[in-house]
Amino acid sequence: MCDIPEAFLKSQPAKTRRKIWNMDSTWHCLLVGTCLSMTDLHRLARKLNLSFSCESPSDYSLHSFFVGEAGKSGLAAKAINKLLDRKHAGSIRRAAKIKTTSELTRFWEQSFEQGDIPGPLWACVTHTELEIDLGTKIYGEIHMLSHMVGAANRADISALKRLQSEVTSLEQKLEGERRRSQSHAEKNLDLTAKLAEQSQQQKQAESSIAHLNSKLLAAGTGKDGVSSLKPQLTTADREELRQLRNTFEEQNLYLEKLRQDLIDTRAREEALVRECRALESLLGNLSDGEEPGPSFEPTCPFDFNGQCILYVGGRSKVVCRLRELVQQGNGSLLHHDGGMEKSIDELASAVARADQVVFPIDCVSHSAVKKLKTLCRRSMKPYVPLRSAGLSSFVAGLQSVSNGQLADL
Repeated sequence: MCDIPEAFLKSQPAKTRRKIWNMDSTWHCLLVGTCLSMTDLHRLARKLNLSFSCESPSDYSLHSFFVGEAGKSGLAAKAINKLLDRKHAGSIRRAAKIKTTSELTRFWEQSFEQGDIPGPLWACVTHTELEIDLGTKIYGEIHMLSHMVGAANRADISALKRLQSEVTSLEQKLEGERRRSQSHAEKNLDLTAKLAEQSQQQKQAESSIAHLNSKLLAAGTGKDGVSSLKPQLTTADREELRQLRNTFEEQNLYLEKLRQDLIDTRAREEALVRECRALESLLGNLSDGEEPGPSFEPTCPFDFNGQCILYVGGRSKVVCRLRELVQQGNGSLLHHDGGMEKSIDELASAVARADQVVFPIDCVSHSAVKKLKTLCRRSMKPYVPLRSAGLSSFVAGLQSVSNGQLADL
């Protein structure tokens, strides 16, 4: 049979929150395994500068080490307790308002029913109002939950492999966007240098024209040296003046083209930077070079508060993945292919059902965009044009929707 921790067979409510080293040792494995992730333990091991027999200890050996240290009231146990308090500070604050054991029981039951386990578990186990019956109930429910999770591990492993594959794909896309952003940044610097060079040449042309005009004014009469002395100009003077004026006009045109190219390149660079940041937020808080842990799952970092988003155009084969992403952000996604198979006339009903509209400008027909903008203006629905049909542009567009950075109607 499974033993209930002795601490709850003989302890009464404490005056202050319990420390992990003051609890029965049978709680340590449960708390370390449930309330801390393997990523937390690896970071804690690096912070404590721990040395192991192998360069990269396995998850099990790391878990076993911290479970063993949790009851020794040493540096490692204090670090574990501090990390648990910091990581689950929100649950601890909510539980701190509880003054009776019955209220603490309701708090645990509601959290357990909602699937919010790690924070409330630590907050309840360390609470001053924890009594024998509640402690036994919590331990038993978590113990049996671990059995149920173990029975379902086959499906979890399959899902984990799929998620790790998606993480790898996202990281590759992010790296590609970073390279493209770097390329645009280098082009930006090159255009800036060319712009400075052309500005210098323009100044030289202006100086040459001013110098020639001053010579003509000094030699002739009247305010307009060129006009008044036109009969006196030699063929060489006229040719030089014509060439200077042509050069000046050409430099002006080229300079304007460079300025426009620079504006376009900077806009593309800013868009790529936004997309890179959006992908980074989607990947989560992974440190540089860190592999995703067993509990890692890329989730939508935005909250749409139940809004419906209409996606027009794009590639139909990725719409299912985009819909999952929006659903993770507490939203729903409608899709219209922009007239490929569905009629454009169906856009009106789709826009009426949606709260926000997004569309990739590189993968949608002009007629669909024109009708879509007309419908959005008529129904006062905001829309966001996406730079491309890629995932990074879609995530950046979701971020704009979430932050309220929408196109003018």
